[in-house]
Amino acid sequence: MEDTLLGLREGRPVHVAYDTTFLINWPQHLGGGSINLSLEGAMVLIPELGSL
Repeated sequence: MEDTLLGLREGRPVHVAYDTTFLINWPQHLGGGSINLSLEGAMVLIPELGSL
């Protein structure tokens, strides 16, 4: 993570991989129950001028 922040502070685009899971609980009026939603992939973070 530190290298990512350093790259953004220097104004360079940074490639980041992610892998995360969300537990979603549905309310009773939508049928109730729960599911796990897993997401994985990669993204490019691009710094904006003046944002850091």
